[in-house]
Amino acid sequence: MLEMPISSDVISVTGPDGAQTSRVQFLSGDMNTRAVLHAVETTLLGAGVSAKDIENIELVLAEVLNNVTEHAYRGTSGPVEMILTIAAGAVECTIRDQGRPMPGGAPPKGHVPRPDCPVEALPEGGFGWFIIHRFTRDLTLQSCEGWNVLRFVLPLTAEPG
Repeated sequence: MLEMPISSDVISVTGPDGAQTSRVQFLSGDMNTRAVLHAVETTLLGAGVSAKDIENIELVLAEVLNNVTEHAYRGTSGPVEMILTIAAGAVECTIRDQGRPMPGGAPPKGHVPRPDCPVEALPEGGFGWFIIHRFTRDLTLQSCEGWNVLRFVLPLTAEPG
């Protein structure tokens, strides 16, 4: 599938409270996810977020955006909007898409494989949601006017510098 490039650059503003908000709109897809993650990394580095926190944030965002591409849009391309706010001690994130809604209307808990499970018996999927839950708090999913809206907070281990 040919992917369209990111439809707009990351738009960033700093609020009166010092919180930095960045917004990017793009079409779902593997290459666009990579480009968005690179743009997020650049934005977070510029805000002084620690390298370890950036790794964790990118891991969660990669899982979420891959789920949007793979499950919500089922491999087709569709609009995605991501808003990140870097505030005191956390990054608040909202990701919106117009793909298929989450079955049951709520994100799955995810699971960790049993330690005694042979590799060939590992189930497909579910680990990504475990990772997402592990690194986030206040995770919510809503459907609003044809959009799936996923919100969560990623706590920072160090204050942005």
